[in-house]
Amino acid sequence: MQNVDRIFILDNGEIVERGTHDDLLAQDGLYANLWSVQVGEIEDLPEAFVHRTRRSENVPSEID
Repeated sequence: MQNVDRIFILDNGEIVERGTHDDLLAQDGLYANLWSVQVGEIEDLPEAFVHRTRRSENVPSEID
């Protein structure tokens, strides 16, 4: 994902972040949290992120 032109981050079906890999890391938001876990910089996600993820698991997909 580092070499794509643009990345869109969705939360509950809405775009909450957009930009290049570097832009999104600088925003220190959802994408940066996921990236930090992926590369092993942190082992646990912040509680606010975990809460958002659990909430979205209960939302049915609108793509069928």
